[in-house]
Amino acid sequence: MATSSYAVRLDVDYPEQLDPLTTLLRLFWGIPIAVIAGLVSTTGSVVTIDEAGEMVERTGGIGGSLALAVALMIVVRQRYPRWWFD
Repeated sequence: MATSSYAVRLDVDYPEQLDPLTTLLRLFWGIPIAVIAGLVSTTGSVVTIDEAGEMVERTGGIGGSLALAVALMIVVRQRYPRWWFD
């Protein structure tokens, strides 16, 4: 066995043949991840017409709300929450 300069060595036994069903299901497992990523990254800009007939644009979304919440938490506490690092 040859020694290497790395601290960790990983050996993986790959299967001879992959199961086609699990390969197909991986596409479907990615759908919830894509939905959550889309919700977090969207701006949520909506243009509507109010009762007076004027166009009103509403912006904001989950991503903006999360950024605002984190910014307020850092400003008020003046440090990152400990549970982020646990």
